[in-house]
Amino acid sequence: MGRIITFGSSKGGVGKTTLAYSMAEFLKRKGEAVCALDADPNKNLSGWLAQSQLVEGRVVQADDLVQVANAMAESHSFVLIDVPGANSTALINAIDISSLVLIPTKADLKDVVEAFRTFQHVVNAITKARRFSPRAHIPAAAVLSQVDRRATVDQAARQQLTSLGVPTMKADLGLKASINHASFAQKPAPYAAMSDDIEAIGVEALALLETFRG
Repeated sequence: MGRIITFGSSKGGVGKTTLAYSMAEFLKRKGEAVCALDADPNKNLSGWLAQSQLVEGRVVQADDLVQVANAMAESHSFVLIDVPGANSTALINAIDISSLVLIPTKADLKDVVEAFRTFQHVVNAITKARRFSPRAHIPAAAVLSQVDRRATVDQAARQQLTSLGVPTMKADLGLKASINHASFAQKPAPYAAMSDDIEAIGVEALALLETFRG
């Protein structure tokens, strides 16, 4: 059975789709069988995948998400889910079936607060699962995106996340002009422009999966 990674936040504009697309390319480069499910009404991820033919992508409705994701996990080693930037049925359904939840957030107080709220959904999902399996766990971590490494706000955001009890990846996605340019053009950012960051995030994400496997 393949593993399901959800890229979620209860706030839009934090880099969910960029991270999901980039992780798809990271995993494909490692030889993994990957597919992506786009549950966001904006359909940016599925649009990017249709342009690039990078991996198989499907648009799914919130009510169909659990069934489709589990079916795709039968034939793929990784299923990546992009959900709306809101507290939504799709976000809750995706978290409930996830092997890992990555919560992108910018170094901004409003984004950090929403990252905490999203993490609370993960905590709730774990609590529900433990009614049936006492050892059930869903690893989750915030991922700082569009980080200006010359500024002190990055460290402040990390400290805020820590104080709120939200696990945070050491790796982050730096501020890249190419990401903003690509977003404006409604295209994915070129992998080469952020490969070091994405590969560091990918390695850390896979380590989280292995730590909690089974």
